[in-house]
Amino acid sequence: MTRVACLGAGYFAQFHIEAWQRLTGAELVGVSDLNPRLVEALDIPGFGDLGTMLRVAKPDIVDLIIPPHAQARAIRTCLAAGVQAIICQKPFCQDVDEAVNITAEAQATGIPLIIHENFRWQPWYRSLKAALDTGRIGELHQITFRFRTGDG
Repeated sequence: MTRVACLGAGYFAQFHIEAWQRLTGAELVGVSDLNPRLVEALDIPGFGDLGTMLRVAKPDIVDLIIPPHAQARAIRTCLAAGVQAIICQKPFCQDVDEAVNITAEAQATGIPLIIHENFRWQPWYRSLKAALDTGRIGELHQITFRFRTGDG
């Protein structure tokens, strides 16, 4: 059983937590958020901070469901704890330099740093990419694409 912990219990965490709960072979062993009420509302062991959650829950994977400005510090904390993998939201850093540095730090440890890009493999994006790759829609100069599933 793979032990999973989530940092962040805000709006988007509900989708991650539900998915982890449905996934055979995964066990949610902890959640932490700056807002204790959000943590208390879940039927998952709650922790007041990431460090405590890492020490007590001992997750294999940490799913960071937090804003970009908070991710670099959390990633470094997870790397230092030696988790097996870290999943981050996009954008996972505030600028390119920070992203390059964090990526290098993760590569040096051998711990996979996974950027959650959930729409990349969806059929509508794959179809659009195929149309672009084959030149079916001509030379692209600019494109704006908006997509919302009704979740906000």
